[in-house]
Amino acid sequence: MSRNPTESCCVAGLVFCTKNPAWALEIISTKEDYYAVKESNVTLSCKFTHDIDDISNRIIIRWYFKSPEEKQTEILMYHGGQLDIDPNYSRVHFTTPEPGHGDASIEISDLRLSDEGIYQCSLECQLNVHSGITVIKDRYMNLKVI
Repeated sequence: MSRNPTESCCVAGLVFCTKNPAWALEIISTKEDYYAVKESNVTLSCKFTHDIDDISNRIIIRWYFKSPEEKQTEILMYHGGQLDIDPNYSRVHFTTPEPGHGDASIEISDLRLSDEGIYQCSLECQLNVHSGITVIKDRYMNLKVI
């Protein structure tokens, strides 16, 4: 049986089927530049759509931060209901209790000048356990603290 190479299906116990796996997960937030006042709060948007069954158990959400002087740091990670936050970023949290359901946006409270830099929302999802196909989507945002 021949299949189109861009088609991803699990025949036994059909879990997910799409003609183009890259379209199975899309970040729909488009804002790239954020400006916020020192000591205020800011929300960095990372909303997404998906065509994946039971995504909350298969998606890994990571947020990274890179200041002008430093290397990139993973500030938080969410997978299967578990949240791991770098202790240096305790002022950062998701805006929804279940970020795996379509809104991986974060809020940074009590902004400091050191929060200025580039933020990256990274979504990684295995389409199904049998295909071995993983889709990764990234969105970069610049935050300027004034």
